[in-house]
Amino acid sequence: MGINKFVFLTKTGFDYLYKNNKLSGKVIVIEGGEIQSKQELFNVISERLELPEIISSWSIFDDYLRSYSFFNDVDTINLVFLNFNDMLYSDRATKLDLVESFTECILPFWESEVVYTVVDGQTRKFDVYAINGEY
Repeated sequence: MGINKFVFLTKTGFDYLYKNNKLSGKVIVIEGGEIQSKQELFNVISERLELPEIISSWSIFDDYLRSYSFFNDVDTINLVFLNFNDMLYSDRATKLDLVESFTECILPFWESEVVYTVVDGQTRKFDVYAINGEY
């Protein structure tokens, strides 16, 4: 198992990690229950991650989240989707695309591929938490 992961947790499990300082680095929290379309997802992620433009496709999403400038001055990012069960409730295909984008593209890039594809690239810790249960 790699160092970067996409984890499904209950609210109780995440509260334990958060309250006991088990999350190092930058923690970015996104209220997933308010996201019901792919474009809403792209808009919220663009805003919360302070990207220079609104994401409009999965390829742009992947590119930005694999951009070396994305990490700037942090070694670790924890991206947290609260109420993941309610997120994209009627758009399961987009939710699956999101999970696949992280597990197949973004997380492996930061775990090892960055060393081979970016001049002086360094691996980074990047975890995604999908929290189920009301917040």
